[in-house]
Amino acid sequence: MRTQCFLLALFAFLVPLVASAFRGPSEDQIVGAWEIIKDIGDPHVQEIAKWGVSEYNRQSHKGLVFQRVISGQEQSVAGWNYKLITSIKDGSSIVNYEVYVYERVWENFRQLISFTRK
Repeated sequence: MRTQCFLLALFAFLVPLVASAFRGPSEDQIVGAWEIIKDIGDPHVQEIAKWGVSEYNRQSHKGLVFQRVISGQEQSVAGWNYKLITSIKDGSSIVNYEVYVYERVWENFRQLISFTRK
């Protein structure tokens, strides 16, 4: 009985702690709706964009160079969709691309959905 009480108390303590470690929708965000990313300088947003460019380069054997995120939207689904307008160096010119990435942080999973010139 004592072990069961201890495990129940431990579970009650750990569930909120673990849940807070994973990013969820903010209280003003509607699940499934595209929302503008207010802080495009957020390190995670920057990393998603850099990863998207790197993955595109890997798949297409290109040498594009990430510059910065210009704007973006995110969507809470069974994970997160990111549509990021990025500035990318393509040879000697700077071009804008939309990098669309799907991510499930808790599974350490990312997928490049699309990469289109704007």
